Amino acid sequence: MKKKVLHSFEKIYDATHQNVPVIMKDLENKMKEWQIPEITREDLILAADEAITNIVMHAYANVSDREQEKKVEVILLYKENLLELILKDKGKSFNMSRVPAPNIEQNLKGKRRGGFGVFLMKTLMDKVRYRCHLGMNYTILVKRVD
Repeated sequence: MKKKVLHSFEKIYDATHQNVPVIMKDLENKMKEWQIPEITREDLILAADEAITNIVMHAYANVSDREQEKKVEVILLYKENLLELILKDKGKSFNMSRVPAPNIEQNLKGKRRGGFGVFLMKTLMDKVRYRCHLGMNYTILVKRVD
């Protein structure tokens, strides 16, 4: 049985580094308005920040503004006892299962940079899904609300 949507928020943003904090603030304000507990808000904001930063840095990397409009559609749904964040973009797709687990030793030695974003999202969220369909990428983050 599908869960009833109690509240929703949807907006399309330019996928830029400057807009990441704007998007986070909008999500934070909506969740406060919906009276989502602070710890749940913080987890979702941190995971969302990672996901949107990955879209900006990786999905739209090496894509000029003339080639393609760089947008990210943000949909936040509050369904009974869970939050579902859906991020849609038309950037370069990737295979989440091929993202290697982070290696702290290699990061500290300077042999590898990054690698913590997907790990962090999977740790903070109850469910993380990614798929590409007809040229649209979907990143879906799900968090239970207690």
